[in-house]
Amino acid sequence: MQEQQFVAFGTLIDVTLHGVDAAQAQQAFTTLEHDLNQWHRDWHAWQPGLLTDLNRALATQGEADVPATLRPLIEGAQRLSVQSGGLFDPA
Repeated sequence: MQEQQFVAFGTLIDVTLHGVDAAQAQQAFTTLEHDLNQWHRDWHAWQPGLLTDLNRALATQGEADVPATLRPLIEGAQRLSVQSGGLFDPA
């Protein structure tokens, strides 16, 4: 069993891996921590990042190209909006 703890999205995250050696676990921990922190930067609602850039472009230009890394986030939010009958609407 391999364990790692790190901070991402403003919270403490504990990860436990079973059935992998220490080198494999360290690679997985490093990749996961990097990806979560990258998503935090890209998706943050008010700190500089891809989402704030997209929102600014939409507000000032009325349209914008959606970066590929934001598409899953936006598409998921759109699905939740439809499924909730508009009760959840991130727009």
